[in-house]
Amino acid sequence: MPSLLAQTLIAQGLLPQDKAEEALRHQAAQGGALDTALLERRMLAEPQVLHALGEASGLRPVNLADFEPNADVASFIPPKIADRLCVVPLSLDGTTLHVACGYPVPRKELEEVGFLLGKPLELWVATEVRVREWISVIYRLPLTPRYGTVLAMLDPERMGAAAIPPPAPPPAVQPPPPPAPDAEESTLTLEMVERLARDVAAEPVPIERTAEPPAPVAPPPQRVQAPPARPAPPSPAPASAPAREPLRLNMAEPARPQAQPQARPPPQAAPPRPAPQAAPPRAAPPAPVAAAPVRPPPPPESRPAENESARAPGDEVPEWTLAQARAALKEATRDRDRLIDTALRFGRRSFDYVAAFAVMRGAAVGWDSRGDGLRGDALTQVSIPLDASSVFRTVAVTRGSYAGPMPPDSLTRHYLELFGRQPPRTLFLYPVEVRGRLVAVLYGDCGQKPISQRRLSDYILFCQDLPAAFQELLLFRKQRQGPQRGGMNFDVDIDVEFDEPAAPAPSAPAPSLAAGLGWSPFATRSAGALGRAASLAPLVMSQEERPPPDFGPLIKRLTGPDANQRASAMAELARSPEASARVLATHFPGPSAWSRLPVVELPEADELGPIAGALSRLGRPAAQALAPLLDSPDADTRYFALLTAGGLPYVELVDGILRGLFDPEPDLSSAARVAAAALKHLPRMDAARRELRQELGHRDPLRRSLAARALGTLHDREAIESLIPLTGGSDPLCAQAAADALREVTRVSHGLDTRAWMAWWADNRTRRRADWLVAALRHPELEVRLSSIEELSRGLNDTLGYYADAPEPEREAAVRRWEAVAADPVRSRRLALL
Repeated sequence: MPSLLAQTLIAQGLLPQDKAEEALRHQAAQGGALDTALLERRMLAEPQVLHALGEASGLRPVNLADFEPNADVASFIPPKIADRLCVVPLSLDGTTLHVACGYPVPRKELEEVGFLLGKPLELWVATEVRVREWISVIYRLPLTPRYGTVLAMLDPERMGAAAIPPPAPPPAVQPPPPPAPDAEESTLTLEMVERLARDVAAEPVPIERTAEPPAPVAPPPQRVQAPPARPAPPSPAPASAPAREPLRLNMAEPARPQAQPQARPPPQAAPPRPAPQAAPPRAAPPAPVAAAPVRPPPPPESRPAENESARAPGDEVPEWTLAQARAALKEATRDRDRLIDTALRFGRRSFDYVAAFAVMRGAAVGWDSRGDGLRGDALTQVSIPLDASSVFRTVAVTRGSYAGPMPPDSLTRHYLELFGRQPPRTLFLYPVEVRGRLVAVLYGDCGQKPISQRRLSDYILFCQDLPAAFQELLLFRKQRQGPQRGGMNFDVDIDVEFDEPAAPAPSAPAPSLAAGLGWSPFATRSAGALGRAASLAPLVMSQEERPPPDFGPLIKRLTGPDANQRASAMAELARSPEASARVLATHFPGPSAWSRLPVVELPEADELGPIAGALSRLGRPAAQALAPLLDSPDADTRYFALLTAGGLPYVELVDGILRGLFDPEPDLSSAARVAAAALKHLPRMDAARRELRQELGHRDPLRRSLAARALGTLHDREAIESLIPLTGGSDPLCAQAAADALREVTRVSHGLDTRAWMAWWADNRTRRRADWLVAALRHPELEVRLSSIEELSRGLNDTLGYYADAPEPEREAAVRRWEAVAADPVRSRRLALL
């Protein structure tokens, strides 16, 4: 984490405390890595920063300025993933892929990359600016002006060397363009189609790779006098030869045209770079993960009626072109069933069997399917935990599609057998992400037959439109069906949009166990207590409430791959909440498919993993066990503890959450903000708001900005008079944070204009916040109107016919209805807490 790097620099005497704090503030304001901020501010020389990166990360540092970018290995990591993780491939040494990473090192994500490639990764640490330069050279991506400026400062004699020419124009033959893709996706799409089209003449395309003994792994040499001569690229294979491309993480992101390396006099050392191979040797498959016994699906003869009845006209394979499928998808964005039907029917052009899984509470639950395979209610009983090590977890964590042979792990095979798929020759997975959260996963295979590359490329292009379609569906349903459904908050839980099919229960636990599955602090709100865990322990425990002598087998079942065993383990843990909470805290956070990123909404505890999900069901004992983890020295533990704490409304957690609001890590402070917002109705949070308002006068600009963002998330009206002067301050970080907080509280957009804010406050200080939200329903920005109606409708449990995307005359009529409600003393009482 950046703070650890700062502590390392201070401990080594390379940087005084005040300079380290200045660098952290600059990094928080400008983004990027802390080492870039240090170089940008000329606080340290590059060798000193590189040495500190090695000390803080525990990896060997590599100075990429001394090496030549190796475009031959670019195909192993797609450009979008390389850019997101700030990693770049260096060389292939036998079966080991050497990778340079920025700091902090994304270890978990790189484990997933190595898993998909079937290759061990050797990690090196480098400065962010050098990694970004290599990414721009290898993938022919434009380098941002900021990094170009820093490189010019580091290498004055190479002014302009960092400027990378724009990518070559796409070929003349292009598929029908998507409705409105961004520039990057458009480039990827055209290049992918061009690459796949070359293989169409040779269909069917074999996928098998010849097995070769792994070469011995040797570390990169430290110094060589000259780089090895680059061999000529291998001649293309004849059309009848099997395709032997390196396995790609995301076929929607093929490798960019290889760039010619920059000439650098004189290179002193280079990571090992063997000659390009027609078929890179695969690493030995990892040891299979212990899986629960496979529950075979019903034999085909036991369900002919189900499959035949399911083969309605909707199961016919349509002869759509890509443009026609996109048009059908666009027309289906307001009907959930029609949307998924369109996606599955078009997928049948490419696959013999295609299925959709809804992502709910950390698991992929069977939704619907087409083709020769498990259908109907039987598919809805399939639940695949996304934190168990399989290709489904890899897709969930990396958010990249997968098309290739089935990975060698046993869990992937186990999950495919759950929905009736024998190990296919090639399988396809595509994650659908909406607002940073995974909502669905598409699956397809052709059994033992090869996949048509042309049709696969069309389907990948079609899938790129699914996130926007699901986003429009979500917006429509949130407005038309109200803010709550089944007692769940639409604004907090996006997965409620896809709560059909029901949660799986192929072999339901006994009634005594099932009673604990839904037990949580929110289950009963009696006047006396919040549940059994919140009450005093009985003097004499019954046999059921007595904790087991050994929690090991129970924890193993809880974190195992079988959903039913997990459910029964959670119920057993709920019998003895005090002892279970202590044991779960020692295993926290446990396996998880949740990526550590900044958050704007609180996820369900089950999405964070089975350990967090089990803790959320134990009430106050869980809060007491979780409280020390909020101050853990491990950043990952603090992050997951903060998100878990948001689902436990107990005062024991408030102080730890308040400390998390000032964590210099952006993802941790964002987790603390959403947790604080979830607990803002606790009495302790009233005193916390006063403390946060005092922090607005702190001398540290970073602390002031974090306090402003927290107050904005808490919708603190009393902070407005202190926030307005900060918008005109000299520190841009504080000014922007104050403007964002004011916008969040008032739903008014005046940006950094302090005078406009003062004038608005003079006119509106006597009005209620509910009146501000009603006025914001006329705001010209859709996002402001949508956030305002979401808050108002939560208070009244009705939209009064207001839809943020409706025509202006309809919106105006609905606004007048809201104004009448706000003026009614009786009905407006329900808006008093807004």
